[in-house]
Amino acid sequence: MNDQRMIGHYRVIELLGTGAMGTVHIALDTFIERPVAIKSLRPELTQDPEFVSRFRAEAKSLARLNHPNIATLYSSLLDGSDLYMVMELVRGRPLDDVLRDRGKPLSVKQSLAIIAQAADGLSYAHEMGVIHRDIKPSNLMIGNDGRVKIMDFGIARVRGSARLTRAGTAVGTPLYMSPEQCRGGEGDERSDLYSLAIVLYEMLGGAPPFSGATEYDLIQAQIGAAPPPLVPRAIGVTPELESAIMTALAKKPRRHWRHRDAPRRHHRRAERDASHRSSAKRGGRQQIPNTRRRHREESHRSVSALVQGASPSHPRSVRGGRGRRARRAHIFCLDAVETARRIRTRKQCNGDFTRTGGGRG
Repeated sequence: MNDQRMIGHYRVIELLGTGAMGTVHIALDTFIERPVAIKSLRPELTQDPEFVSRFRAEAKSLARLNHPNIATLYSSLLDGSDLYMVMELVRGRPLDDVLRDRGKPLSVKQSLAIIAQAADGLSYAHEMGVIHRDIKPSNLMIGNDGRVKIMDFGIARVRGSARLTRAGTAVGTPLYMSPEQCRGGEGDERSDLYSLAIVLYEMLGGAPPFSGATEYDLIQAQIGAAPPPLVPRAIGVTPELESAIMTALAKKPRRHWRHRDAPRRHHRRAERDASHRSSAKRGGRQQIPNTRRRHREESHRSVSALVQGASPSHPRSVRGGRGRRARRAHIFCLDAVETARRIRTRKQCNGDFTRTGGGRG
């Protein structure tokens, strides 16, 4: 795809990035004057049925999703033998770039602000039956406005769909793959949440928990090694926060959410408690929707500061992850990461998920 070329009614402006499967260009929708991102499959791969199937599968996965923390698919195009996806243009930087440029861990406050948004997007995708299977910093875009967007559903799977890989083939990025994926399993909701916990560990500790001289060594570490402790080397990480992360990284989780809305109930309960405590201190009443909006705005400002290369400007600091915002994100995200990952087999019966035996942890 050449710059300034017309694809349908989209005028290509410039190259945004390249990947293993294709390229992404910035383009302009000439009908409504909206900038977009156009993802295309490499020309040499358009004749390969496997890669074409993956590209179409990504488009189908994204077509199911409409959430503030997931990059939006506007449309898909077929121009001759070329395949395109027209997507929301996210202005910002991938999380891996932010971490690399900083050269040091993020604060607890910033880390939880990022993980809260990513967990929210993942929770929605899972409810819609979509498993990402490749959660990692390079697939989390930090927008200039502070909003986190989950990107690249290239190896995502829709629950109940046919396999796109051979049985026993590991799918994902070894640094962030769950033990189930490392063993060649398809991966499910637990796999995404395990990977998200590794991202959180890396933000707080400065590096992923597992490493190896070879890919084989790294995969064996994911399957059997214990993550190094974060306390006391990670500034601001409390024993409670570390315990939640370590539980999320357990190799064989066993407990279950009884209902898919349990993480949200924890989230709402924490907001309600924080609002009541705040109101009691001031002797007044605080509307919960305003509290939610304020928390969202503070979260976005904190994350946006990372992209802009500035320090977040908040009047109230959070020490050791114990402030109102950190407590809320802690209960919502880490309880979700820690506990929702423990689901082994999901059976929906009148809206409730029931426990079944067997299966791999």
